[in-house]
Amino acid sequence: MKFQGVDEDHYVWSLSASEKRALIMIVEEFPMLDGSLRPLSSDATPEAAEHNQLLIEALAERRQQMRQDARAILSAEGTFQKQGPKLKLRLKRSEADCLLQIANDVRVGCWTRLGSPDPASVPWWELIGDNAKFGFLLDACGVLQMQLIHALRRAP
Repeated sequence: MKFQGVDEDHYVWSLSASEKRALIMIVEEFPMLDGSLRPLSSDATPEAAEHNQLLIEALAERRQQMRQDARAILSAEGTFQKQGPKLKLRLKRSEADCLLQIANDVRVGCWTRLGSPDPASVPWWELIGDNAKFGFLLDACGVLQMQLIHALRRAP
């Protein structure tokens, strides 16, 4: 996936068919985090627990809406266009922001499922074992986030 520039009000990338499949796979794995990793507060009262549960439910609803939005973005006519052997991906800023949030959720979720490894101290191939999918997604999300952040620094 390579950023090509800005075209009217769209950011444009060139990508391969396998990179498109990886992007779709990332969206399909979302949401990976359930939002219940940390309580809203350390307060142990029933009221605090109720507030925490309401927050978890609201975040879950928002994540499901984001997944539906991302599916709609990726299946919309004109999002992917054939460009020789490659594809051209065109996204509005809001669409790129949505995919950036999704990629972050999936990347952190994969990192958590792999045991929160320190990549500087352990080779990634030793971390994967039975979790090859999570290792692949961790890397794919990192590349996607890097490309989206690079592009979003430019104003369309």
